[in-house]
Amino acid sequence: MVGTGAAGKTTVVRQLKCLCKERPKNYKVYDNEWNQITIENIFPAEEMIQFRKIIRINITVAIYNLIQQTICWGHECQPSECVQTIVTLVENAYIEGRSTFDMQIPSKLEDDLVQVLKDPNITQTLEVHYKMARKWRIEDGTLNFLSENQIKRLFDDSVELTTTDIVHARYPTTDVQDFRFSVNDMNIQIHDMGGQPTELRVLSEDALQNCGVMIFFNKQDRFDNIVGTLQETEEGRDEIAKYLGETMTEGARKKLRAGSCPEKSLHEAVHHKYDKVINMKRKGGKGVYMR
Repeated sequence: MVGTGAAGKTTVVRQLKCLCKERPKNYKVYDNEWNQITIENIFPAEEMIQFRKIIRINITVAIYNLIQQTICWGHECQPSECVQTIVTLVENAYIEGRSTFDMQIPSKLEDDLVQVLKDPNITQTLEVHYKMARKWRIEDGTLNFLSENQIKRLFDDSVELTTTDIVHARYPTTDVQDFRFSVNDMNIQIHDMGGQPTELRVLSEDALQNCGVMIFFNKQDRFDNIVGTLQETEEGRDEIAKYLGETMTEGARKKLRAGSCPEKSLHEAVHHKYDKVINMKRKGGKGVYMR
């Protein structure tokens, strides 16, 4: 799996791992030698500790982004002491040249995060998070953590993380990671590749030659923005029809010609195209390319 950063590639792997815990008869996960990993070891204790740390960082950075966007829109954020604590913590990491994922988030920060989240101006910004500037945009998964109850729960060391928490945690993938699963007794090996530009440059020919299916993931909000812009011109509508027309319904194609095709119809066309390439019969070892 390759694609842009934060497109959901690693989320697919985590979802499969969670299914291995929840539905072990149908889903199984294996190590590099195809030895089955027991349910209790799918997410070992040290990894769960790391997930908790990542989620707390996700929440802290998201609140910081809400503060920055709210200020950019000309509004104050309160309480000022809590705001300053959060801003200082995050900006110190930037000043020192560290990744925010190296931050140590103290448990007591919970109170500051909750108080800032209650601020009416912050609440209004969160309600229109999709309008936030790209540099302050909050990851879809992190949005699930931005409530008072969720923050209090996730900052409580005695509370066990759920599989839903694990799926929504956001940490950028680096290098290529291999995972092995079986789904209804069909073995699947997944190569998960980081989506940062530096990672995509190292995609090796060997990985492609031994690949059964390569999926390039893109962010849905980016897809929606692009097709929305394309529908504004005849040339753009022709481009959509070129790549998705074959798997669109007649009604959707008619709306596309009028420049008013709903995003949902285009999402369904992508799904149908994926089904088509998966079920396509191949001759020998010949690959199938579909854009």
